[in-house]
Amino acid sequence: MLRAFAAVTTAALFLAFALRAGSDAPPSDEAIKATMHELYGAVSELLPRCLSNERFQAPADREVVKASLAKLAQSADALSTHLHGAGPDELSFRGAALARDARRAQARFDSGRPVDARFTALALTEACVGCHSRLPAEKSAAFSSGLTAKIDPAALSPSERARLDVATRQFDAALGEYEALLVSPSPEAGEAIRMADLTEYLIVAIRVVRAPERAEKLLAKLEKRAQTLETLREQLGPWRAQLTHQGHVVRDVPSLAVARRLVDAGKAARSYAYSRAGIIYDLLASSVLHRLLEEPKLAAGDRAEAYYLVGLTDSNARSSPWLSDGAWYLDAAIHTKPHSPVAVRAFEAYEDMTLLEWTGSAGTQLPDDVVADLDRLRALAQPEAKSL
Repeated sequence: MLRAFAAVTTAALFLAFALRAGSDAPPSDEAIKATMHELYGAVSELLPRCLSNERFQAPADREVVKASLAKLAQSADALSTHLHGAGPDELSFRGAALARDARRAQARFDSGRPVDARFTALALTEACVGCHSRLPAEKSAAFSSGLTAKIDPAALSPSERARLDVATRQFDAALGEYEALLVSPSPEAGEAIRMADLTEYLIVAIRVVRAPERAEKLLAKLEKRAQTLETLREQLGPWRAQLTHQGHVVRDVPSLAVARRLVDAGKAARSYAYSRAGIIYDLLASSVLHRLLEEPKLAAGDRAEAYYLVGLTDSNARSSPWLSDGAWYLDAAIHTKPHSPVAVRAFEAYEDMTLLEWTGSAGTQLPDDVVADLDRLRALAQPEAKSL
């Protein structure tokens, strides 16, 4: 996660909430709409400055970045207040998480840690991009295209343009960008780097657009492509077979039992922790689970398990943090059914993920606020002590 992220991920910072402000929220709810426009303004200023660490830290842009982070934190706090008590839905959870991370980004920038600030600011966008990569493709945000006004598309790489399309919910265009990229000649950096792009393509095609047939056709082209690495070619046949035989689940009535079966199949397909062998099963399960979570009458225990399973499939499928929402869903599982067995399992996965992302091979020490978060979630997850 410490590598430089594409700036286009920031474009999705507020869009998960814009859907509610523009569509789901009552027309009279002007407070949420006003807050969304405040977020929009802050992100519009930050977006072009997040293209690189150098631009983010440029002395000439320091005051703009500082003011934009402050406005982002302030607006996120206001949004969290608007959404608090709105019910145990995702937006309420996301509002609190966005406000917390926005304050962290501001504090780290103000204390002279711009690299940490950029890391935090970009990390908090993961939940928003993850939300965009699971909402039904027919939903859109009214003013999403305005976020990219300050970005020159010609300056972006093909994969960055595809990610920008995802961030602004132009999914058909995104799939076209990915497909052209994946069948094009090998890049100078080598064929192996395409795995991240292929994973991102599969996420959009299977989980968002729910078009397993389209994904299967692309995999067939890759299987015939002379430049395709043999290690990948060995997986393409099984992936295509899984889409052919199981792809119907993205349109069937969602079921927790079906999701469990697919998660177990993905686990069985992997011979080691980060194997891609189970990715199709994981994404099919994720599609089922996201539709299940849209059911307002889903029992709390089932909802918590669904969040937990989505968190696992998301962390299994991801190849880069920008499209991963796993940690957020594990957090939601704990809050949905605290002091339960599923909360304990969710915390264990959350803790492992946090340690991996913050420490990795660099041996970076966990920041105090991250340790505090782990302590807070641990207390919420562990079984309540029984009084004598």
